[in-house]
Amino acid sequence: MPRSTTTVWAVSVLLLAGIASPRDTYGQTITAEVEGGRPLAAAVDLLERVYSRPISYEDPMTVNAGELKDDIENFQRTPDPSHRIFVQKGRKITFQYKTPTSLPSWSGDPQQFKAETDKALTDALNSMLDGYATAGGPESFAVTSENGSAYVLPISFLAKEGKIQPTMAILDTKITIPPGTRTRIDLYMDICAALSKTTGTKVGASWFPVNGGSMQARSPTTISGTDIPARTLLDQLLTEFEAEVWGNVPLSWPDGTTRLSHEVIIPSSAGSLSWRVLYGPGWGYFINFHPVSRPEE
Repeated sequence: MPRSTTTVWAVSVLLLAGIASPRDTYGQTITAEVEGGRPLAAAVDLLERVYSRPISYEDPMTVNAGELKDDIENFQRTPDPSHRIFVQKGRKITFQYKTPTSLPSWSGDPQQFKAETDKALTDALNSMLDGYATAGGPESFAVTSENGSAYVLPISFLAKEGKIQPTMAILDTKITIPPGTRTRIDLYMDICAALSKTTGTKVGASWFPVNGGSMQARSPTTISGTDIPARTLLDQLLTEFEAEVWGNVPLSWPDGTTRLSHEVIIPSSAGSLSWRVLYGPGWGYFINFHPVSRPEE
């Protein structure tokens, strides 16, 4: 009988060098080590906590046998020789980041704080990618940013034959969501279904922001698009959620100006969301929404 195959997600482990809380390390350069099957995803999790900024991460395909391992022994007490569980092989990467010089304050300039944090985050993400390349990671990635969010996207992958080939992040795929009113969670499912149909690769829904049966998830939305990147639709969906949490609350600033709440960088970032697009060898992709943690968490 043929051996059955199951895919699971390799869990990444963070090893932090001498960091208790960002509040205790303002303006310091920290060296971090991250190890696991998805070291970049784990590093992104860390940097989200440090900078309290949404950073979305997307996996490339992992199809080369040299990048996979059978991890059945860690999932069954008595391994079944006819059943295999594949995970990505682990890697350890080392990179550096600089913690924010302070928290934003009412007496400070929010735009200056934002500019300083943007630069520190960009430098940290580039250091992260350099660390991945140094550790022998076969894929390559690009970092882009838009509207206060950062994106770590694959631009090449290791093919089955062992050659590096260019790739397009799956959320760059253009899909069509017909006009109409649907619930937000239905829109999420429709995006996954459209991606599966267009790419011929299974794309599943993993975790939706807030409970799938909550009022926010069941609220109606009219988001739609024709021949539009799936990432754009997801961005619009997350923007709706964040606007519902933050609203456009006017805040009076000490210099006499008024700014809307979403224009102010608030370190707790409650309500901010990003996503992880994770690839399961032999299965396909999952889209997992991800709440941005507070710096002290």
